[in-house]
Amino acid sequence: DELTHEEWLHRWLVDHTPVAIATQGTFGYVQNVVVAAVTPVEDTPPVAALVEELFPTAAMTDIHAFYGSGGSDAELSERMERMMASVARFGADRGLDLVPTSRYLHAL
Repeated sequence: DELTHEEWLHRWLVDHTPVAIATQGTFGYVQNVVVAAVTPVEDTPPVAALVEELFPTAAMTDIHAFYGSGGSDAELSERMERMMASVARFGADRGLDLVPTSRYLHAL
């Protein structure tokens, strides 16, 4: 609420994107800005954006795999601090919902 939409968007898309890519063990990162509700607004909480992050399976149980720190506790700490500072700049450190999902290849 303390940022204009333009400033929030800049901090997320321009400032944060390289931090997210550099500090996590993702192999995919897709950002989607929500521009309009598809359900009646009074029935749903506001949603500003959706992010799809693709992590290796090991990241579900291994924080080093999640952050791509190569097993180094010092590297893990630095990446986590950098990431948390970055998400706080545009408000993603609060009011966030997380929905774990999976992708599967299905052979016919």
